[in-house]
Amino acid sequence: MKLENTKKGFYILEKEVNIMNILYGPRIPYVKSYGQCGFYNVLVMEVLGKSLEELKELLPYKKMSIPCVCKLSYQMIQILEHIHKKYYIHRDIKPDNFLMGIGNNNKFLYIIDLGFAKPYRDLSTLAHIPMSKGQGITGTSRFASINTLSGYTQSRRDDLESLAYVIIYLTTGSLPWVNIKSNSKDDLYNKILNSKIKTSTELLCKDLPKQFEEYVKYVKNMTYEQDPDYNYLKNLFLSVLNKLGKKMDFKYDWDNRINDLNIFIPNNESNNINNTTPAPTPYFSPNIEKIFNNDSVLRNNYNKQVEIALQKNIYKREEINESNIEPFPIDSFELDEINKMLKNDMVYNKDKKRLKEAGCQCCIIY
Repeated sequence: MKLENTKKGFYILEKEVNIMNILYGPRIPYVKSYGQCGFYNVLVMEVLGKSLEELKELLPYKKMSIPCVCKLSYQMIQILEHIHKKYYIHRDIKPDNFLMGIGNNNKFLYIIDLGFAKPYRDLSTLAHIPMSKGQGITGTSRFASINTLSGYTQSRRDDLESLAYVIIYLTTGSLPWVNIKSNSKDDLYNKILNSKIKTSTELLCKDLPKQFEEYVKYVKNMTYEQDPDYNYLKNLFLSVLNKLGKKMDFKYDWDNRINDLNIFIPNNESNNINNTTPAPTPYFSPNIEKIFNNDSVLRNNYNKQVEIALQKNIYKREEINESNIEPFPIDSFELDEINKMLKNDMVYNKDKKRLKEAGCQCCIIY
């Protein structure tokens, strides 16, 4: 549940609900209900697991291994590709906004916090929004792009540059500007901006595979309206896995600490992170039927995606059947019908703006 105090004078939660419905698809949590309860706007959404920031902190050296980051990077690029193909940019890419799923989806990555998302094209004409300077800073300064901190209008390149900093941060555990301090926000932004400008790509990616450096150089050299080559960027991380003799197998650094991540298990002694008893290996099978959970709409939609992907040569049949990289071909995702269905089914009374049968007892919303 996400709450917003109606007394604060400005609201963004309803906007986030609308954007979540527009972008709904694999790796975007679904909206269960939205309305007003007491002095709060309340958004109830699909429950997810821990964020990449929380997972990083669980690990011994507060950083992730290169194979683990490559698997996550591939998925993060796919998620941004899906959002961008809906003509939106996220504008607040950071480890806190990427969460793992739970249950049968506990190996898949999701993105949250879409309240700052914004179209980069005019949705009626599809003309690209022109670039201007003097824009306010939207996002998190630690991961914001150089152009964002310089006050330029954001576009797809800025999401991807922010992701570059996320990738480096997860792999090394830090960034050169992490510990910069200041008494004012403007001064802090300027100091971080100067640090990002002065830090060379070679220094930023020191001791990392060259593909990390190639990713950073590519996104930093993108022009404002340029269409990103998502396949090239995804393949950079697949090539690292290949050179390390690894596969896109959904095995992560925290798998042996799965009990600490399962929010449905009571907090007892067996879940203690320092417990010397090995945690049981979680059961997981990349079985499409399990992922669909007997949802015929999702299954039929997936079959359509497969046909489109095959027709456009996005995937080969054996890649879809055997790779286990991605249960949904996001590259060709079109969910307009599901978006309409979801909107119609939302528990939301537009006139009274109250959650259905909820009153002020928020725990009844579910």
